[in-house]
Amino acid sequence: VCGNGTLLCGTCECNEGRFGRFCQCDNTGQVTGESNSTQANICPNGPNEQMCTGRGLCVCGQCECSTYLDERTGEVYSYTGPACECDNQNCDISNGEYCGGSLQGECLCDGCKCREGYYGKACQCSDNFCIDPDDKEGRICNGRGEC
Repeated sequence: VCGNGTLLCGTCECNEGRFGRFCQCDNTGQVTGESNSTQANICPNGPNEQMCTGRGLCVCGQCECSTYLDERTGEVYSYTGPACECDNQNCDISNGEYCGGSLQGECLCDGCKCREGYYGKACQCSDNFCIDPDDKEGRICNGRGEC
Protein backbone atom coordinates (compact mmCIF):
# COMPACT_ATOMS: atom_id res chain seq x y z
CA VAL A 1 0.00 0.00 0.00
CA CYS A 2 2.77 2.50 0.98
CA GLY A 3 5.18 1.70 -1.86
CA ASN A 4 7.94 3.93 -0.47
CA GLY A 5 7.03 4.09 3.20
CA THR A 6 5.56 2.25 6.17
CA LEU A 7 1.92 1.80 7.09
CA LEU A 8 1.37 2.97 10.68
CA CYS A 9 -2.12 3.11 12.22
CA GLY A 10 -3.76 3.29 8.79
CA THR A 11 -1.55 6.12 7.49
CA CYS A 12 1.55 5.94 5.35
CA GLU A 13 4.74 7.28 6.90
CA CYS A 14 6.87 8.07 3.86
CA ASN A 15 10.58 7.41 3.46
CA GLU A 16 12.82 10.48 3.21
CA GLY A 17 12.30 12.38 -0.04
CA ARG A 18 8.87 10.80 -0.64
CA PHE A 19 5.40 12.22 -0.13
CA GLY A 20 1.79 11.69 -1.12
CA ARG A 21 -0.98 9.71 0.49
CA PHE A 22 0.71 6.46 -0.54
CA CYS A 23 4.29 7.84 -0.77
CA GLN A 24 3.98 7.68 -4.55
CA CYS A 25 5.73 11.03 -5.21
CA ASP A 26 9.39 11.95 -4.93
CA ASN A 27 11.05 15.32 -4.63
CA THR A 28 11.40 15.60 -8.42
CA GLY A 29 7.61 15.45 -8.79
CA GLN A 30 7.69 12.02 -10.39
CA VAL A 31 4.97 9.49 -9.59
CA THR A 32 5.79 5.87 -8.89
CA GLY A 33 3.27 3.10 -8.51
CA GLU A 34 -0.32 3.22 -9.69
CA SER A 35 -1.84 5.37 -6.96
CA ASN A 36 -3.74 8.53 -7.90
CA SER A 37 -3.63 10.27 -4.53
CA THR A 38 -3.06 13.93 -3.82
CA GLN A 39 -0.49 16.07 -2.06
CA ALA A 40 -2.30 19.18 -0.92
CA ASN A 41 0.46 21.64 -0.05
CA ILE A 42 2.58 22.04 -3.17
CA CYS A 43 0.27 22.75 -6.13
CA PRO A 44 -0.31 26.27 -7.43
CA ASN A 45 -3.24 28.37 -6.29
CA GLY A 46 -5.54 29.90 -8.87
CA PRO A 47 -6.79 33.48 -9.01
CA ASN A 48 -9.30 32.65 -6.26
CA GLU A 49 -6.40 31.59 -3.97
CA GLN A 50 -7.62 27.98 -3.90
CA MET A 51 -5.27 25.16 -4.76
CA CYS A 52 -5.84 24.16 -8.39
CA THR A 53 -8.58 26.85 -8.37
CA GLY A 54 -10.78 24.24 -6.70
CA ARG A 55 -11.16 22.60 -10.14
CA GLY A 56 -8.74 19.71 -9.90
CA LEU A 57 -6.58 17.46 -7.75
CA CYS A 58 -2.98 18.00 -6.79
CA VAL A 59 -0.89 14.98 -7.77
CA CYS A 60 2.83 15.10 -7.11
CA GLY A 61 2.97 18.88 -7.34
CA GLN A 62 0.87 19.27 -10.49
CA CYS A 63 -2.83 19.96 -10.88
CA GLU A 64 -4.86 17.30 -12.64
CA CYS A 65 -7.80 19.35 -13.87
CA SER A 66 -11.41 18.20 -13.69
CA THR A 67 -13.92 18.12 -16.51
CA TYR A 68 -17.19 20.02 -16.58
CA LEU A 69 -20.38 20.15 -18.62
CA ASP A 70 -20.87 23.36 -20.57
CA GLU A 71 -24.58 23.92 -20.14
CA ARG A 72 -24.69 26.23 -23.15
CA THR A 73 -23.32 23.71 -25.65
CA GLY A 74 -23.98 20.44 -23.79
CA GLU A 75 -20.34 19.42 -24.37
CA VAL A 76 -17.87 18.18 -21.77
CA TYR A 77 -14.64 20.14 -21.48
CA SER A 78 -11.58 20.03 -19.25
CA TYR A 79 -10.35 22.92 -17.20
CA THR A 80 -6.83 23.83 -18.28
CA GLY A 81 -3.85 25.84 -17.10
CA PRO A 82 -1.20 25.17 -14.44
CA ALA A 83 -3.78 25.85 -11.68
CA CYS A 84 -6.87 24.70 -13.68
CA GLU A 85 -7.78 28.39 -13.93
CA CYS A 86 -8.95 28.32 -17.56
CA ASP A 87 -12.24 27.26 -19.11
CA ASN A 88 -13.96 27.90 -22.43
CA GLN A 89 -16.53 30.15 -20.82
CA ASN A 90 -13.93 32.94 -20.77
CA CYS A 91 -14.32 33.28 -24.53
CA ASP A 92 -16.76 35.30 -26.58
CA ILE A 93 -19.43 33.73 -28.78
CA SER A 94 -19.98 34.24 -32.50
CA ASN A 95 -22.35 32.25 -34.70
CA GLY A 96 -23.64 30.55 -31.53
CA GLU A 97 -20.21 29.03 -30.75
CA TYR A 98 -17.18 30.00 -28.72
CA CYS A 99 -14.73 31.90 -30.95
CA GLY A 100 -17.02 31.37 -33.95
CA GLY A 101 -16.50 27.59 -33.90
CA SER A 102 -13.48 25.42 -34.57
CA LEU A 103 -13.09 26.62 -38.16
CA GLN A 104 -12.75 30.26 -37.11
CA GLY A 105 -10.98 30.08 -33.76
CA GLU A 106 -10.01 28.24 -30.60
CA CYS A 107 -10.79 29.20 -27.01
CA LEU A 108 -7.66 29.50 -24.89
CA CYS A 109 -7.16 30.67 -21.34
CA ASP A 110 -6.73 34.32 -22.27
CA GLY A 111 -9.49 34.43 -24.89
CA CYS A 112 -10.02 33.45 -28.51
CA LYS A 113 -7.08 32.58 -30.73
CA CYS A 114 -8.33 33.16 -34.25
CA ARG A 115 -7.39 30.95 -37.16
CA GLU A 116 -5.70 32.48 -40.18
CA GLY A 117 -8.02 34.85 -42.02
CA TYR A 118 -10.24 35.60 -38.99
CA TYR A 119 -10.01 38.33 -36.39
CA GLY A 120 -12.06 40.08 -33.73
CA LYS A 121 -12.72 39.32 -30.07
CA ALA A 122 -14.79 36.25 -31.03
CA CYS A 123 -13.07 35.57 -34.40
CA GLN A 124 -16.25 36.92 -35.95
CA CYS A 125 -14.56 38.99 -38.67
CA SER A 126 -12.96 38.01 -41.94
CA ASP A 127 -12.11 40.08 -44.98
CA ASN A 128 -13.86 37.35 -46.97
CA PHE A 129 -17.16 38.51 -45.45
CA CYS A 130 -16.63 41.90 -47.11
CA ILE A 131 -15.87 40.80 -50.64
CA ASP A 132 -18.75 40.98 -53.09
CA PRO A 133 -18.72 37.73 -55.11
CA ASP A 134 -19.88 39.76 -58.14
CA ASP A 135 -16.88 42.13 -57.93
CA LYS A 136 -14.55 40.68 -60.55
CA GLU A 137 -11.53 42.39 -58.94
CA GLY A 138 -12.25 40.85 -55.50
CA ARG A 139 -11.95 44.21 -53.75
CA ILE A 140 -12.92 44.58 -50.10
CA CYS A 141 -16.19 46.57 -49.86
CA ASN A 142 -16.05 47.08 -53.63
CA GLY A 143 -13.15 49.49 -53.03
CA ARG A 144 -15.49 51.96 -51.28
CA GLY A 145 -14.72 51.35 -47.60
CA GLU A 146 -13.15 49.18 -44.95
CA CYS A 147 -14.27 45.87 -43.63
